[in-house]
Amino acid sequence: RAYTSQGLTAAEVGVLVALCSFTFALGTILLGGITLLIAPEISVFAALAATNQDVSALKARLEAAPNVERVQWVTRDQSLAELTRRTGGIAPVPQIKPNPLPDTLVVTFDRRASPDELDRAAADFRKLLGVDAVHLDSGWYRKVVGLGQIAMRIAVFVGGVTLVLLALIVIGVVRLVAA
Repeated sequence: RAYTSQGLTAAEVGVLVALCSFTFALGTILLGGITLLIAPEISVFAALAATNQDVSALKARLEAAPNVERVQWVTRDQSLAELTRRTGGIAPVPQIKPNPLPDTLVVTFDRRASPDELDRAAADFRKLLGVDAVHLDSGWYRKVVGLGQIAMRIAVFVGGVTLVLLALIVIGVVRLVAA
């Protein structure tokens, strides 16, 4: 009634509701797509005494863990070069001998892995031979997963309400046309 009092016909109101529903659905799909692009990672730092063979064996064990998509090996020399690049040569990084940085294995998990599964994996990785430290920042991942779940609940609710409204509009238009 509010729209018809402003001069819109029932068909125009139907188009307006459909357009609003479409833009909401598009936004929800975009938000859902963004959450699917984010893959959680755990950084595993090898012991400084680890040889290339040790790190290679550790990499194989990490790749065999559940929900692991890939494991990227960042050598200590690559880490030092990146540190040098990021500091712009200000720090005396090239003069540091021997290289104090560890080999790092960046473990990327399946996007469907739950935050609790990541916590368990990090605890398991800490127990592996040749691992000096493990870094997992699961706080941000918990927030993203929570936002995705909230967005899906809102989408289902608004989608249901929209379907009911569209059905009522169609019924109203049919009644007006028939009268």
